[in-house]
Amino acid sequence: MNWLDWVTWISKALLGNRRRSLLTLIGIAIGIAAVAMLTSIGEGLRLYLLDSFTQFGTRIVAVTPG
Repeated sequence: MNWLDWVTWISKALLGNRRRSLLTLIGIAIGIAAVAMLTSIGEGLRLYLLDSFTQFGTRIVAVTPG
């Protein structure tokens, strides 16, 4: 198969199943948005915890049993 056959095959698949193609694109967009959101929430939580622990200073170490 040459590249023209691939392009023809892909275009027929996309245009022939428009609803499925749209749902696939929506699913990919939701997945990317979810990963970006979880990454930003994790980074914000990390910065919050670092800020919380740095208020104690660098010379204090707290050890609790368990």
